[in-house]
Amino acid sequence: MPPIDLAVLNNLCVWESFLSISLGTLDGAIPISLLPHPSCRKPITLVTYSNEVLQDYKNICFTDGSKLNGIVGLACVMYEEGFEKATFQHRIRDGCSVFQAELLCINLAVKIISPYQD
Repeated sequence: MPPIDLAVLNNLCVWESFLSISLGTLDGAIPISLLPHPSCRKPITLVTYSNEVLQDYKNICFTDGSKLNGIVGLACVMYEEGFEKATFQHRIRDGCSVFQAELLCINLAVKIISPYQD
């Protein structure tokens, strides 16, 4: 299996060729007139994390990439046996998309969490 960063880049190229458009063009606001009526939308499913998750997995990692007012950043927190083990946050170039921030954050999280695996 290739390293995750190479797999992500490969999948990105595959999706861009499949869609025959750049994924960068998908990053942006959708006009309200193009959205379905609220009664036609699927309900939002909330995912809750309980103590069962902490019992089933020794290491848990949460990642987030975001873009607000043209500023792009990412953050991650890792828990080991329910206790905060590592955190990081970075600001990346403003030209990056939120999708790039998400993928970079996942890539960095994998590199951080890998040494903690048994």
